[in-house]
Amino acid sequence: MKSQEFFWIYVQVKTYLGSSLALAGHYADAVKELEEALSLENQPLARYYIRFWLGDAYYQLGELDRARTLGGCLG
Repeated sequence: MKSQEFFWIYVQVKTYLGSSLALAGHYADAVKELEEALSLENQPLARYYIRFWLGDAYYQLGELDRARTLGGCLG
């Protein structure tokens, strides 16, 4: 799935999987998926979306410093 032809689909799948895991309360698993997606994504709006979910997952795990640096939901 990481072939050049499917690269951006792979990144989208990682993003959607990470956000879905976060919604389901599986924050540690969400962080793994979202970190990989963030490392591969280069589009600003997509990176913003990933950083939001990643920040929220870190917040839910009690890693407040990491959450703050990503600008995740803190409320």
